[in-house]
Amino acid sequence: MLSESHNTALNPPLGVYSLQPAADIDIIVVSGADASRFLQGQLTCNLDHLTSERSLRGALCNLKGRAIANMRLLASDTEILMQTPTGMGQVIIDTLKKYQVFFKVDLQLTSDRFVLLQVALDPSRLPQDALPLALPGQPDASNWLEGIHITRLPELQTSLDGHDTSGYDRFEVLVDSTLHQPELISAALDAWLLPVDADWWRLADIASGIAHVHSGQQERFTPQLLNYDINNTIDFKKGCYTGQEVVARMYYRAEAKRRLYRGSLAPDQPLAESGINDADVVAEYQHSDGRRDLLAIANTDDSKRPTWLVPVSAEATAPPATDSPTSPPAS
Repeated sequence: MLSESHNTALNPPLGVYSLQPAADIDIIVVSGADASRFLQGQLTCNLDHLTSERSLRGALCNLKGRAIANMRLLASDTEILMQTPTGMGQVIIDTLKKYQVFFKVDLQLTSDRFVLLQVALDPSRLPQDALPLALPGQPDASNWLEGIHITRLPELQTSLDGHDTSGYDRFEVLVDSTLHQPELISAALDAWLLPVDADWWRLADIASGIAHVHSGQQERFTPQLLNYDINNTIDFKKGCYTGQEVVARMYYRAEAKRRLYRGSLAPDQPLAESGINDADVVAEYQHSDGRRDLLAIANTDDSKRPTWLVPVSAEATAPPATDSPTSPPAS
């Protein structure tokens, strides 16, 4: 839903934005001499590739290869930041503390330090020198300036009611509120972006096939069910991490019989009559008219899957060709 109160001087506007307060995101600050080495042995992503110019999508699994949580990792000179859905930060810390004893690493869940600006805009119309640093050009690329991380997300796959988002690219801007005033940044954006309801970004994730593990969903799904094995969340060349043997075996030795799909239900269509169960729903967004967009687990056999569910766009999930796995890694 578009906000009625905005002061944009550009018509049509360059894009849309929302500001997520600190209470609506969980950020874990990881520091210490062994920070990267410690996380390398626990997460599905390859910490060797994490830089201030490249963020990583990753997951934390249990010994049975089920996803406890997912996160985005961002790096600065002295810290690694783990951005995860609200309520999952403590879950991650409680899990990692079991393995922390032999490492020089500190894990701190912040409660008020960071806020998250979410932006979708047309970079070709961006005013010159409008931002203090350049926008990253590829998905998961991230530019860092003291206290500000700008990360490019996968291609935007949806639009807003009454607002055309064609040509828009999607970004997240993580702001350290101890160094910058987010409300001043937000006020400056009002000059050339329209504010939207923060809940819309959940719809954008659903439309792009990006699944998050939320509180209450931990250990319910395997990474394969969430398409983490094909959307650059798992690095199959990195070697061992908790749950790695199970995750790799599912990928290399067995064809996926169920995966993540997206679809929309009409206002009068009950989920019970849609061909899937409540337990299969990973994420849901309800429009003001009652329509529902969903991410759901379903059979990969077209003849056994409800016709209203469609595969997630390959553009939103395919990892870079250079990261494609070729053979099982040595454990």
